[in-house]
Amino acid sequence: MKNPFVKKLLIMLGISVGSFIGFNIAFMLAALITLSITRISGPIGYSLGRIVFIILIYLVFFGVKKLKIPTWIKATVFSMPMISTLILIGVYGYGLSMPIIIGLGTGFIAFVGYYMYRYKWDWTYFYALSFVSVCAAYIMLAGIDI
Repeated sequence: MKNPFVKKLLIMLGISVGSFIGFNIAFMLAALITLSITRISGPIGYSLGRIVFIILIYLVFFGVKKLKIPTWIKATVFSMPMISTLILIGVYGYGLSMPIIIGLGTGFIAFVGYYMYRYKWDWTYFYALSFVSVCAAYIMLAGIDI
């Protein structure tokens, strides 16, 4: 593509659509893992299942990050552990006041953003993190329960 502006817009659209699809896949996987572990171990399985899921989703991202595929695809996969972590912050913070949960989520986003800046990650990752942040903020402020 010769026009860099159009190319970046298409990449951003691809990350947004791919991330939305990835969110749904990630949450179905989270439910499958959590419910499977809960069936085996009882009520403690909910927390254990969430921890297993979050570890698995980060391992998937780091595995994909090493592949020789376009960076925008890697950034799309990157959005899945980010949204999953933000959702888990909300789940484990349930009952706390909204400003505390938002502060924890913002702290996580700031930490990840600083890490990406420090190690000079591609702009597509910053876009993916921004997209995830806006989605998580919308979920919180709209009062959507997951």
